[in-house]
Amino acid sequence: MIIKRDDLLLGPYELAKAAIKAGDTAAALKYLNELRNDFKPVHDNLSDWIQSLLNYIGENMGEGAVEKALLRNFDDVFRGRTPPIQATAEETIRKWCRNQRAHYSQFHVDEDEDKYTIVITNCGSGGRHHRPDCQGKTKQPNAWTGNSAGAPYYCLHEPVFEDCAEKAGLSSQLHEYLPKKDDAGNITGCECRRTVQKSKADITA
Repeated sequence: MIIKRDDLLLGPYELAKAAIKAGDTAAALKYLNELRNDFKPVHDNLSDWIQSLLNYIGENMGEGAVEKALLRNFDDVFRGRTPPIQATAEETIRKWCRNQRAHYSQFHVDEDEDKYTIVITNCGSGGRHHRPDCQGKTKQPNAWTGNSAGAPYYCLHEPVFEDCAEKAGLSSQLHEYLPKKDDAGNITGCECRRTVQKSKADITA
């Protein structure tokens, strides 16, 4: 006899909604935490997968081929997902914060009269590849590597995609890639800063 197990189709998202409707706050919080924990291994595996693929390209085709692969990736995937330049600074900064939350990053946002700055003190995506045993890091600094040697290939989508977006008139944010090192000179993590300048309209508002 075949038993249709529809109960296995219900994950923490559906269970959290049901708990909210039932007024069970404790259960809803439990399922929301479960949902977050369920997704993290998927996120980390995809990050590792990308780093491994780019490392293979760099080892077998040269570091310049990594740049070409990222340029193609921008055209195929990210061109249509870049915030339009007509978006307000507030809209843009909220999008980048949403991205960093999805990456499980530790970060904060500073705002002054001219700009917003996201300071990512512990990146949950590229920062994971800074450990000394991680393979696939830039050999020498140049423009497309964010002027950084020793940066994981994964992280290079930032300077490459940003340059593509700016040339296409899609975005105009300043991104700084700053690898952290310990006293022995070993890279320990990544502190990135993304600056979004306010327009005159933003400042007036």
